[in-house]
Amino acid sequence: MNILTIILFFVYMWGFGYSLSHLLKIKDERDSFEKNIMHIGIGLCTFIVVGVIINTLKVPLYWWVFLILSLLTVAYTLYARRKKISFKLQFPKKISKKHIIYFILLILFAFNLYTYASGSLAYSYMEDDDPWVYVREMKYVATEKTLDVDYFRQVNYLDPYPPAYAMIMGVMHQTSPDAQWTIKFFNALIIALGFLFFFFMVKALTKSSSVALASTFIISMIPAYLSHFVWSHSLIPGLFFILIYCYEMIPKDTKFTYVAGIVTAAILLTHPFQAIKLGIMAALYFIVRWIYTKKFQKQVALSAVYGIILSLFWWAFKYKRMIQMQARPGTTIEGAASAGSSVLSQFGSSIMRTFSPTGGSATRVYTFADFFYTQKNNMINQPIGWGIVVSILLVIALIFIIAKYKKVFKEKNYWLIVVLVWFTFTFIFVNSMTFNLPIGFGAFRMWMLLAIPFSILVGFGFVTVTNIFKKSKVVWILVILVLIGSIFATSGYAKYYHNTNPNWPPGGRLTPDEVSGLVWMKDNLPLNSGVFMYGDRSNRFVLGVNMDACVWCEDELEFKQGILEKDIRDVYKFIKEKGYDYLAFTYSDIKSIKSDSYSENDEFTTDVIGKLITERINEAAALPIRFMLVHQTNGFILFRVV
Repeated sequence: MNILTIILFFVYMWGFGYSLSHLLKIKDERDSFEKNIMHIGIGLCTFIVVGVIINTLKVPLYWWVFLILSLLTVAYTLYARRKKISFKLQFPKKISKKHIIYFILLILFAFNLYTYASGSLAYSYMEDDDPWVYVREMKYVATEKTLDVDYFRQVNYLDPYPPAYAMIMGVMHQTSPDAQWTIKFFNALIIALGFLFFFFMVKALTKSSSVALASTFIISMIPAYLSHFVWSHSLIPGLFFILIYCYEMIPKDTKFTYVAGIVTAAILLTHPFQAIKLGIMAALYFIVRWIYTKKFQKQVALSAVYGIILSLFWWAFKYKRMIQMQARPGTTIEGAASAGSSVLSQFGSSIMRTFSPTGGSATRVYTFADFFYTQKNNMINQPIGWGIVVSILLVIALIFIIAKYKKVFKEKNYWLIVVLVWFTFTFIFVNSMTFNLPIGFGAFRMWMLLAIPFSILVGFGFVTVTNIFKKSKVVWILVILVLIGSIFATSGYAKYYHNTNPNWPPGGRLTPDEVSGLVWMKDNLPLNSGVFMYGDRSNRFVLGVNMDACVWCEDELEFKQGILEKDIRDVYKFIKEKGYDYLAFTYSDIKSIKSDSYSENDEFTTDVIGKLITERINEAAALPIRFMLVHQTNGFILFRVV
């Protein structure tokens, strides 16, 4: 089923991309490789927008609904042109520079996919904390076939949170029952596809395949551009590349305005705060191009308006809940509404924290060494660092631009100003604490955005340096090989090592014994076995090891209130009726039960809860006709429900 789901992924995305191009009757002079790769990228954005629209219309999000919608236009076109279609494979009579560049590009794609996917799948648990939650959201969409969630349920990255990432993974999970493989592989695939979109964005910007390829190589090598960490940020940069690509295509066909609108909506439906940063970068592009061409970029502005309107299929119904979530996480709608001005005050405080120069869980003061050198053991969610050789190439590129500014800053080279402005913006806000700025944008998360203009400038520097030696083809090739080798040695190896390291941590909420127990379940129990846990929040961990649990079901949430005071026989009856196969206890249950069921009861301290859990475990063990002990470690106990 994994292979089938990979095929379906490309069918969905390519089908939507082709359909949009066909319906808009876009005049296409692109070569077939570029056209089909960008069909996948634009189709990815269309998939997101279509999914949100049909969800708003209360259409269940079955995988076959997306398949039918993506192939309707394709099927009609095939039927209409059935007499003209030829299935003969035509190979080029002559290998051109373009073919060589595309071949190298595909090698980079394969290398990145292998790096991210193999590293992510090297261990049998989810890393850190957020990825466990994203598995839960994926499972919810796959099971319930909707993006709508009652606010009080424990779903943190879906409703009112922008649903794009969870929706994509949820649809994939419907045909790929292995939850962990599904989210890890498709997270890696989305990141890897981003490198292809990046190449065509840079090519469209610079009008140079050489600069585009060099830039793609650089962004593939530097640690600061994404890790295989599972979260919605993996989707964000790729969407931005597609957006700028569409902006560049508008002068060739204004119908790309509508495509850019769909891409804009997809960005707004993916992440609430990264969308603001990308919006600023898109606005900087708009302003620079307006100034350089002395023409108001009407179509770019219109595409932004179209995108905002399309995003209202989500935000028009969710903005109040988003305010409440930011104001008081976990508050019910009714509770938040009754709080009145207090909610607005807390929301204001939340916004101030979000845009604080110190905002972000890993934001800190950065030094020269953080940029210039790379480290094999990096941050897992957002690595930092560029490397020695690429940093030197950046300096060379900047010196060349300054020295040749009269020649460089011609109208056709407006892209250099765009990239320099992007670089200035992202570099300043990566250093919001370093420079003691009055505001910030989550500095540590700016690294992935800083990597974009950095890689383009270094790619430009790479081509500039190698062109000096172009008179002698042998020397030119040697210089290229030396640069490639030195960049991999000082940047790429550290990135590869970090992303393929099998020792990423499972998060601070789990002890080693708990992780061992969870992995044991993954390796020994049937796929998607039902596992019930007393703690609601701890119950989500079983989803990340390919087990099943309805952690969002109202009756289960209600049953877990005061669960430690319930007779074990009543617990047995309930979980048996709900179809659970196993009952598990973990150390994390103590904190989870305290938060979920006894947060307002001071009598139930963690010590008291720990003792009560021990009593419930002993009671279950004393009823072998109902609970059979299957596996036990110091922090994990598993019973099979008989």
